[in-house]
Amino acid sequence: MRLDRVADLRGPAERLKVETTVQELTGDWRGYGYRTPASPISSVPPAPTQRLGAALYANTSCQGFLTPSAKNPSYPNLVVFPDRVAVDVGSLKIEPE
Repeated sequence: MRLDRVADLRGPAERLKVETTVQELTGDWRGYGYRTPASPISSVPPAPTQRLGAALYANTSCQGFLTPSAKNPSYPNLVVFPDRVAVDVGSLKIEPE
């Protein structure tokens, strides 16, 4: 798999371009349903990270994005839009853990 078009949101300048923050990227998105004054959980608007991913997908040709990790700040998360990536199945090698 080769990714040529990845948005890098690890730095403040890049996050400013898409109007997001580290707190928004690493926040408690599961808790939005409990803190949003909406009636049923199903009517809660998408978390900011879901809106960001949808906007990047709809408005760019990127194949994914790098974002700070909430669990381990030393390592980023790579989010991939699978339908924008060509995979050569013959070159895949899966190793047991």
